[in-house]
Amino acid sequence: MRESDRFETVPMLYERNDGYVIEAFRRGEFDYLEGAGEVSEADFFQALAGKNILCKLADTYPSPCKKHDVPVWVYIASDLSMRFHG
Repeated sequence: MRESDRFETVPMLYERNDGYVIEAFRRGEFDYLEGAGEVSEADFFQALAGKNILCKLADTYPSPCKKHDVPVWVYIASDLSMRFHG
């Protein structure tokens, strides 16, 4: 095996499939299990978007840049999402 092959990045895709997961769980195929709150996070961001809170925060967010290639509210949302997951 070449050294470069060991570090090749392979894309991973995830799809929700409750039946498959339950059957795999019954067969004991899990070494580790962690819960994720995707529904509560989605509800949280829908509430923020519905009240335009992210844009209001972005307007007051201190930034040394005069021009942003990515809107500031995207950075704020990313930071909040990471904090949401610990």
